[in-house]
Amino acid sequence: MVRNILLDRDGTLIEDGHYLSDPARVTLLPGVAHALGRLSRTGCRLFVVSNQSGVGRGYFSLESAHACNARLVQLLAAHNVYVADMLLCPHSPEEGCACRKPRTGMWDALRGRHGLQAAHTVMIGDKCDDVRFGRAAGLP
Repeated sequence: MVRNILLDRDGTLIEDGHYLSDPARVTLLPGVAHALGRLSRTGCRLFVVSNQSGVGRGYFSLESAHACNARLVQLLAAHNVYVADMLLCPHSPEEGCACRKPRTGMWDALRGRHGLQAAHTVMIGDKCDDVRFGRAAGLP
């Protein structure tokens, strides 16, 4: 039984704004709030895991990335949808960090904070790295 859902942000929950750094440009994709609301009502916990390489590349600040995440939380809350936790990787691909998807650093952190189990968790995203992340984490 699925109890936890890991969600990519850009292109999955919101319009992909190509290095989005302005909270005013955060726009939910059609149907996202409704679908997440249905999942929440079944008892699923929602978590966001997002690569934000624009920070590591110097295109925008970590504060801007967090402001965009806060705007996403606000938009979802307007539909009674709540995110249990949200993590981002601020590193560029060249930095070789452990948290950038498809590596599992964000999974490891969420698992430790929330006691998540791979057998009860799925990943939803729009890129191959999201699928690779889920597989590397041992998600079904």
